Amino acid sequence: MTGKSINIWKWLFFILIGAILFFFLILFFLVSTSKEDTDEEQAPVSDNDEFQEYFSVQLTRTQLNQLLNEQIEAENVDINFGENNARITSGFQFMGRSIEAEMEFEPQALEDGNIALVQRNVSLGNFSLPGSEVLALMDSQADLPDYVDIQSEQGQILISLDQLEVGDDYHIQADTFQLAQDDIELSVGK
Repeated sequence: MTGKSINIWKWLFFILIGAILFFFLILFFLVSTSKEDTDEEQAPVSDNDEFQEYFSVQLTRTQLNQLLNEQIEAENVDINFGENNARITSGFQFMGRSIEAEMEFEPQALEDGNIALVQRNVSLGNFSLPGSEVLALMDSQADLPDYVDIQSEQGQILISLDQLEVGDDYHIQADTFQLAQDDIELSVGK
């Protein structure tokens, strides 16, 4: 009987030595390979500069309005995407009276994944203003990000989502922007 128990202990000892050697072999392999080697192996190879989608985001008008208004909460501006338009309103005080300025646009998703806001109506209080003049004034006076291009001659604002960086070199692209169907789909990728 003691012969079998010694034999079991001998096998358990060799299994333990093998497990320890296996552990140190894996540890040596992990330490000896550099991080750059593993990053190059995992990175997808893309020979062209085309947009590579990683994931897409589906939004409703309500979600888009909430997201945009949370981003500009500190500003005195309200953005509201309705059934077929985008409305930007802001108020200011003039001679003790509150005056509301409002711009109405028709958003369109372009083929290149950017968004064009085509101007429909601009008003200051009860006065309707010429849209191209207001856009030209905004272009000359407003400090806008590089991805926002005011094209006053065409009566539109171009939002170049492909120039908007999110995180480390990630970009956004508008696939669908149909407000009437409550269908807004954005893709994120490189």
